[in-house]
Amino acid sequence: IPEKKPLLTIDMTGEDVRPTTQRVIITKDTVLYSLLKGTQTVGTGELLEPTANKPVVSQVMALFIIFILPSIVFYSFVALWLKYLLLVFFIGTLSFLLLDLTQFKKKWVKTIKLACFAAAPVIAVEVVSIPFSTDWLVLLFRIFGIPVYAVGIVILLVLTLLAVVLTHYFKAKDGKNK
Repeated sequence: IPEKKPLLTIDMTGEDVRPTTQRVIITKDTVLYSLLKGTQTVGTGELLEPTANKPVVSQVMALFIIFILPSIVFYSFVALWLKYLLLVFFIGTLSFLLLDLTQFKKKWVKTIKLACFAAAPVIAVEVVSIPFSTDWLVLLFRIFGIPVYAVGIVILLVLTLLAVVLTHYFKAKDGKNK
């Protein structure tokens, strides 16, 4: 995997294999990997008994985690980005509808832009909170495993409405405030 210049090869033929461009080769008897410190060989029997071979298994698992860590970070970033993109559109549209009934009328695009600006501190707070504890953010529900927090939504709504009101009172130097 992938087909050209593979990083992972699974070979059950029993032939004598040596890693060249591959990072990991799995045979029926051994696992050969060359991730950080040269080529290492581990028997599959050792990996199947993790309690008896803790040092070997923990080293292989640590290297495996390091190996897949960039993918985890990337997919976490994409999930967080999609979540806030949907929230910004929802909060921006809700703000537009609420403000359409008041003296603070704005165009829909303007409220979406203001919601994007208002989302920056909310995203920062959530990203900083995730490694420690998110209990105080009050989980509302999960969408495809992505948590949506009540505190984040309320802060995003308040900051968006505050931004809209402030842009109403503080106009640009040319007097335009669309």
